[in-house]
Parts: sequence; C-alpha cells; structure tokens
Amino acid sequence: MPKGGRIHRHEWIAGATAALSCLLLLVLIPMQHIPDAAPLIARAGENIWRLAKLQILTCLGLSGVVLILGQIPQIRARLVVNGPVATLLRMLRATLPLLLLIVFHQTIPLWQRVVGMPEADAAIIRLDTWLFGGVNPNLWLEHLISRPMTEYMWAAYLSWFIAFQGTIYVLVLCRSEAEWNDMVLATVLTLIAGYIGYVIVPAVGPVHALKFTLDLGGGPVGAVTNRVVDQFGIWRDAFPSIHAAISMLLMVYAWRYLRRWAVPYTVLGVSILLSTVYLRWHYVTDVVAGITLALLSAWLAPRLLRRRVPVPQYVEQPHVAVSME
Repeated sequence: MPKGGRIHRHEWIAGATAALSCLLLLVLIPMQHIPDAAPLIARAGENIWRLAKLQILTCLGLSGVVLILGQIPQIRARLVVNGPVATLLRMLRATLPLLLLIVFHQTIPLWQRVVGMPEADAAIIRLDTWLFGGVNPNLWLEHLISRPMTEYMWAAYLSWFIAFQGTIYVLVLCRSEAEWNDMVLATVLTLIAGYIGYVIVPAVGPVHALKFTLDLGGGPVGAVTNRVVDQFGIWRDAFPSIHAAISMLLMVYAWRYLRRWAVPYTVLGVSILLSTVYLRWHYVTDVVAGITLALLSAWLAPRLLRRRVPVPQYVEQPHVAVSME
C-alpha cells in the first residue's frame, strides 16, 4: 500500500468519474422523462453488485493461491509481497478503480438516452467499405470461416476477460508499485474514454447491423462468451473497441515490464484483435480507434504519474518483499 494511505491518481479519476456520472444522471433523467429509466437502473444495480462480488471473490481466491504457491522458493523470490494480508490489500487496491468504473459502464444505456445521439453503424460501415476499396471486411471474412478457426477465435475472445486483470495482478504481485500504477492508470484512462465513445458514437456492431449468410456457431466456448456478453454487456457498445484497446495495452505493458512473456502476449493480443472482427462484434474502424486510444493512454499514464512519483522509481531495481501482517 502507498505510504500513509495516499490515494492513487487512478483512484481519484475513477471515483470522480463514477460519482459525477451518477450525480448528473440523477438530475438529467427526471428532466428528460426517460420512460425506461427504472428497468435500466435496476439492471445496472444488479450487474454492478454481481461484478463487485466477482471481483472481490477473485481477489480472495487468488490471494489464497499465491499464499500456497509462495511456499515454493523460486516463486517466493519473485513476489514483492509476503503473506495473505499484503497480497489481498495490494490486489484490492489495483481492482478498486476498475470496480468504480463498473458504475459508469453499466449506466451507459442511460447516458445514451440522455445524450440522444443516433446510431452510427451506417456511417462506420461506409467508412470500413471505403477503406477496403469497396469491400466490407466483416462480410469478406465469411470466405475464411471454418470450424477450427471459429473455435480458436472464440477462445481468444474469451481469454481477454482473464488476461485483462490477470496481467494487472501479475504486476501487482511481482513488480514495483510504480509499474502496476502505470498500467492501472492507462487502463482507467482507456476505459473512461472508451465509455464516452459509446455515448457519443453509439453503434450496435456488425453482428446486428449487417446481414451475413453463414452462421459462426462456436460450440461451448462461444456459448459461454455469449452468456457473459448477454449478462454484463450493454447495447450499442461497438465504437471504440474496448476489447481491442485493452488487448493493445496488454501487449504494450508486456513489452514494457514483462519482457520474458512479451512474445506470447503479442500472439494473444493479435489473436484477440482479429477475433473482434472475425466474430462480428466490431468493425475494423472500431479496432483502429481502440488501438489508437490504448497507445495514447499508455503514452500519457507514466507522464502523469511522474508528476507525483520520482522518475528513478521506474528504473529496474531488485524487488524487496513487503509484509503487512
């Protein structure tokens, strides 16, 4: 934990975003008389509670796993924390801003009704088609559909949910505070900008906006992915692609702080990027926008942190175990 219990910059940003979003909605929803506000609020509250419980249980479970694996000398030597209390607190600290942003994410349908922007799918489809010389890339990919390819793409898309926070937890447990703060802040900036994109450029995505001739199928992995998206996803959330943005962040931070795993991360990240278009969740324009957003956030995050954290802390140093028991 930071000395003196100092609140991290990404915690301030995420907390302020969630609070401001809720406060403004409390004022704007009655003013605009949104007819379906009540069921949307109920669904948002239910999902926020479910996701919060899932996050906390994940931290508790992983803390137990780390406690067991920490008995192995080779693994213990790589950890920067000792004991379950220190492990749990650091993991919760890294998870807190993401928990706060769940509030903003789940209230996006309300914001879309408040702002009232028209769906942008038609414009994005025209742009994609123009970029590819008159051929729509989502429709063209039907030529490449095969059962093995589809299964691989579903697995890649689903792996995003594990790799996303799993990478943050690896940095929390094995790298310095400055390093995991860097990735968490970049993630927070990416998510906030992406969610704002959902509000001002609402799009349902090619799976709903285009007419395909072939059914992807997907087997059990596809079924699980669809259930997750149906339960926690929101309508009109294609632009920009958060899947693409976070995948790009995973690659950037693997090369920045986890060089040993950079090549596997790159293979995974590229696979996820391709899966978003192959599986018809996103347009190519969505993916390009997501990648651009991630690169900007990854460039900005360390520069914001260095105003508060001395630059020498970013230099590779031997890890010192910290115990909070």
